[in-house]
Amino acid sequence: MESISARSFPYEALPPADPSAAGSLFDKIREDLAEAWPVGDERVRSAAEAFEEGRVDDAKQAVDTILVTEPANADALNLAAQIAHSQGRADEAESLLARCVEASPDHQPYRHNYAVLLSLTTDRLDEAAAQTLFLLDKSPRNPLFLNLYGQILCRQKRFTDAIACYRGLANDHPEQPELWCRLGSTFRSVGGHTEEAVAAFRRAVEIAPSLGSVWWSLASMKTFAFSQADVDAMEAELARAPASTQHRADMHYALGKACEDLGRYEKSFHHYT
Repeated sequence: MESISARSFPYEALPPADPSAAGSLFDKIREDLAEAWPVGDERVRSAAEAFEEGRVDDAKQAVDTILVTEPANADALNLAAQIAHSQGRADEAESLLARCVEASPDHQPYRHNYAVLLSLTTDRLDEAAAQTLFLLDKSPRNPLFLNLYGQILCRQKRFTDAIACYRGLANDHPEQPELWCRLGSTFRSVGGHTEEAVAAFRRAVEIAPSLGSVWWSLASMKTFAFSQADVDAMEAELARAPASTQHRADMHYALGKACEDLGRYEKSFHHYT
């Protein structure tokens, strides 16, 4: 069941550049992993359904009851962690996932959950990296794991390693605009790599010109100047209504910068406002 399988991935550190896009690479990888590692305990599946329906107290009571007699039930520990995290009890969620991984060390989705949760805390980044490297040792080219590792490297300011990670990902999956966008952002973080950053962002908008966030990224680069062709492309996408309000707002900002670059200040002001 898709809704239950999704329980294997309650934490997502890195949403795609276009969250509304269908058929995301990461969605597919999550689905594949969920099929390979289904939730096997019928009681946990029922509790997960209760949680999905908003009956959080019922779900918590069900998993707590399971864990009283089966403290190493990995499915129950994972769902208990999700419930705790949803209620703002991050330390408890982390402890539950640590127990979950100890109970089922080869369960890749649950270890991924643990790595993501660790990655959300600055002083746990080294542990998050270790968990992710464990996953990559088993599945070296898994895009979901590599993507998380790249983000951890960026947060650790290991930008050269992050560039290598994202370059490999983008080359393996050249049709995925969010990977090119992240590669461009990492190049920009290093400094002195403007051409590489622009090339990566350009590749992203070639694939998905409706992504206002990528146009915004180009606009935010001080030494970059838009062309008339860029203006035409963005105006065409605005006429088609970008995927989200945020993408639309980002594209208006980029058009404001583009019109300013071309000396059309009145039009620029219109887009900025």
